[in-house]
Amino acid sequence: MRHALLAVIALLLSGCLTAELSPQFYRDRQQQAPDHYGIEVLSVQIESLGPEQTAVDATVRVTTIYRCSSARALGDVLHIRYIHDHPKRVVMGPRPIPLLEAGETCPAWLQPDPDRQGHEPAARGYSFQAIR
Repeated sequence: MRHALLAVIALLLSGCLTAELSPQFYRDRQQQAPDHYGIEVLSVQIESLGPEQTAVDATVRVTTIYRCSSARALGDVLHIRYIHDHPKRVVMGPRPIPLLEAGETCPAWLQPDPDRQGHEPAARGYSFQAIR
C-alpha cells in the first residue's frame, strides 16, 4: 500500500514538473500579435547571459505579410531581439522561445519593440511556428 501511494505521489509530481501552457494560450498570443510575417533569417548574433540564458539578435527579411501594424513591404529587413531560456532543469510555464538559425524560413508572430528599435516574439515558444 505504501509503495502504491508513493508511486501515485511521484506520478502527480512529475506531471506538475513538466507542465506547459495549453495550446490555446499560444493561439491567443498569435492572434493578438500586431505583426504576422513569413521571414527568412539572414543572420543571428547570440550572447551568453549566463548558464541558462542567451540574448538573440536576428536579422530577417520579410517574405510574406499576413498582418502588419506599420508600413512594411516585402523584402524589408527587420531585427528581432529576445532572450532564449535554456534551463538546466524542467520548469513549469511557457515554452522557451526557440533559437532562430541563419537560412531558416518560417512564420513569425511579432510585436514592435520601439525601445530597442526592432521587434520581439509575441507568442513565446510558438512565435516562429504555427500551432496545429
